[in-house]
Amino acid sequence: MGIVLWYSPLPSSQFHSNFNDLVSSISTLIPNNKLNIQFNEFEHDNHSRKSSSSSNGNSNNINSSRTFNRYGFNILPPHITLIKNIPNDVEIFNKIIKIITTTLHTEEKNKKENEILIKDIKFNNNNKFFENCILEVDKNSIYILLSLITIITDIVEGVPKQSNDPLIFNPHVSLSYSDCKFSTQLDKDMIIDRVNTYLKINLFQNKEPNSVDWFVRMNSVNSNKKSGRFYIVNCEGDIDKWSVLRSIVF
Repeated sequence: MGIVLWYSPLPSSQFHSNFNDLVSSISTLIPNNKLNIQFNEFEHDNHSRKSSSSSNGNSNNINSSRTFNRYGFNILPPHITLIKNIPNDVEIFNKIIKIITTTLHTEEKNKKENEILIKDIKFNNNNKFFENCILEVDKNSIYILLSLITIITDIVEGVPKQSNDPLIFNPHVSLSYSDCKFSTQLDKDMIIDRVNTYLKINLFQNKEPNSVDWFVRMNSVNSNKKSGRFYIVNCEGDIDKWSVLRSIVF
């Protein structure tokens, strides 16, 4: 996937806490579940990457990056991937963050928010490492994020447009990153039962069916109600080498 843009709940959110517990509870059911890696065991806590040369041939400055344990996560944070294959260019990173800031910061009277809806639990049996076991997100519930994607890809030269084809762009929250296949329906049924039970007890309390207490919010600049963080993440190589290149809280 290269360099990507993620949207994620804050480490202090109830969703994040419950998500960690859910992943831990199903990790024993998923062979080779690399999501169980603890970030305090990572070798690369801080390092620098040199961004690619810009189109005019001049190199950008060295860009410092951090692994996720520096942001308060013990396991890979729950997230929705919004944009893939972002060029490794500091100026592009800065433009994306600026667009997020100017787009989502509005006057308080115009504030909008919507809950993220979980559509289904899905598995992948084609060795698709990134979508091994996922919570599928209903696209209608993330219309603010989808609009943001369109704005970024329209304005920032070099950022590829994201396909609306559901086979290509499938918003989801990964429960597992693994190469394992679920060979029998029994394997799937065990995980589905575990996930459904846990979601019903811990994530859907006092909510409509399948609605998760994880908001996409358009904030006023002075609002203290923070709901999530956007990350530009370098996802090249093994998970323990993934690092945050930019981040901003909303």
